[in-house]
Amino acid sequence: MGFASTTPQTCAAIPVIWASSGKADAIVADITINIGRLKLVDFTQPYMPSVLLMITPYRYGRVGTMWDFLQPFSMELWVAILFAFVGTGLVMFTLEHKNPDFHQGFPKPTTDASNDLPPPASASDSPNGFKRWAGKLVNFYWFTSLTLFFSQKESVMTHAGRFVTVVWILGVLIFTSSYTASLASTLSAQQPYPSIQGFEFLLKSTAPIGYHGGSFIHNYLTMLGVKSSRLKSLDSAEKYAEALRLGPKMGGVAAIVDEQPYVESFLSTECDFTIAGDQIAFFGGFGFVSMYGSVVG
Repeated sequence: MGFASTTPQTCAAIPVIWASSGKADAIVADITINIGRLKLVDFTQPYMPSVLLMITPYRYGRVGTMWDFLQPFSMELWVAILFAFVGTGLVMFTLEHKNPDFHQGFPKPTTDASNDLPPPASASDSPNGFKRWAGKLVNFYWFTSLTLFFSQKESVMTHAGRFVTVVWILGVLIFTSSYTASLASTLSAQQPYPSIQGFEFLLKSTAPIGYHGGSFIHNYLTMLGVKSSRLKSLDSAEKYAEALRLGPKMGGVAAIVDEQPYVESFLSTECDFTIAGDQIAFFGGFGFVSMYGSVVG
């Protein structure tokens, strides 16, 4: 029986068992189950899942997006602010709908110029009357919006309306001060992010890629169209860290592709690197190897 400590490369150990059954009946190690290997040997049931991940160095800065202005507050708080804005406008419309300051700029009810009769009782139902009421509502929301910049010009007549206005302005003061401070902090902070945003981007580039020496990852990446000249074999965590720190311009690599247990073990001692993008691929898991027809399998 072969063990990981006495087997230099688990990828090379499988053909040894397949070609010479006299040397070992089984291998107990962290060997990934894949289709190519199943054609050569038997595997036990997987004892651990196998997922390919990509490791890249951290960069520090900001990855700006068009939605950065929304980051200071959570989505729930933005929804609450929207409801507060709509509710304040409706309350002000109810309390101040007779205030002439909010009637400016919209058509007045039509009258009969020949006898100066007042408009009929149904004038509010006419198109002109609807425009007046819609205009009032727009004016109230315009008033509520201008309080964000403290540039409103309309005067409030009712005591209830003044109370609502004061409460709204206090809320606006808290909102603007918190939003400004949070946005300034967000935009000025140096945040860590992966140097490569995803595996697809890595495939399309010409940057060198590191992989675990002796593993199936070399063949897998070449099947995806990566040239062998871009692939660099690395056989220890120290060489992983050294190659990533050097980078592609200094003879290192831009990223390393490896299986999840090795990636997690590596990152547990190295804080300058991170997993970039989503999981690349899933395989059959880790299992023990035995010859075809062996009682071990």
